[in-house]
Amino acid sequence: MHELLQHIEICGDMLLSSPFHLVGIGFGSMIASTFAVKYGKHASYKRSLRSLVSINGHASVDSQLASIIHSSVNVFKAFPPARPDLPVAYFTQFIFSEDYLKKVDKNLALNIYTAVSNPITLQGRLKLCKGLLASKDLTSKVSREGARRDETRPP
Repeated sequence: MHELLQHIEICGDMLLSSPFHLVGIGFGSMIASTFAVKYGKHASYKRSLRSLVSINGHASVDSQLASIIHSSVNVFKAFPPARPDLPVAYFTQFIFSEDYLKKVDKNLALNIYTAVSNPITLQGRLKLCKGLLASKDLTSKVSREGARRDETRPP
């Protein structure tokens, strides 16, 4: 992310001196948190990085999530690359709650979930799963204490 943001600034698409917020969804929250912990006080970001928003994210991989991801890796390895729909259909069993599926038909929920094309390949999904399993526990670094505003930063 650091290199990407540096590139975006060099291209003139974003000025890092302007305030910005990081938004992480799912595993992206862990990536954004890692960036904030590692680079939050970096000269390029210390005056402009304002917040980190986590949507359905996590700071560590607990045993339940690890079990789901290990199972996903094993199942994804068995899927043929010519069937990109299979990983999506498989993973939806972990996404939708029973309460939601009582209100919305499973096929409609799947159609809503897949309404926007996702170009991630089967190999890409495997790499994401393995990356998640290899991630470090950030709980102590993104706790309430760790999230306090640095008093030297401008509001």
